Amino acid sequence: MTIPILPAAPSTLDPANFRARGDLFFPALTAFSVACNAFSTDLETARQDVLGAVSATVWATGSYAVGARVYDPTNGLLYLCTTAHTGTSGQYPSTQPSRWALMSMTAPPLTAHSASTSSGSPYQLVKAQHAELSNSAQGWANLPASPATGDWVWVGFANGRYDNVVKRNGQNIEGVAEDLTVNVRDASLILRFVGAPYGWKVLVK
Repeated sequence: MTIPILPAAPSTLDPANFRARGDLFFPALTAFSVACNAFSTDLETARQDVLGAVSATVWATGSYAVGARVYDPTNGLLYLCTTAHTGTSGQYPSTQPSRWALMSMTAPPLTAHSASTSSGSPYQLVKAQHAELSNSAQGWANLPASPATGDWVWVGFANGRYDNVVKRNGQNIEGVAEDLTVNVRDASLILRFVGAPYGWKVLVK
């Protein structure tokens, strides 16, 4: 959300330009007001999410109304009830996407790893791992082949190149069935698997 900058306001200290400035300033107030209201709505939504996260309780069997907020004890993530229902044993929010919407993500612990790879021998990324690839030749990194929703990987390239590649390994990357060419020097990327068909979402570039 970008709030447009207002043009200079008319001023009695500059009577020669008062009318011209007014003709620009007052019409611009409409777009400014619309943007401010949209920003306020986004801010209120974020506030409600935070409030819900603070007041969320651990999921347990029982009845849930639309709007209820819980955290799933199996993964520690927050969920919002989207369909009124009665949950029974084992029906954790993470396994009931038709009833619960994921509210937020928390990153799992990451283990650090350094490796030197080449395009002919791609490095296999593992979930919850930070791999820093420092080979001088073009580097390739394979994403996990069978990720679960919520899995994270963190890969960096420390070789000064603009042609390193993250191999999709059978899953889409941001909805596209293509490998990701990292055309930023010494980039560091965090990717999270959000489920098919979208696949991997690049969170940090």
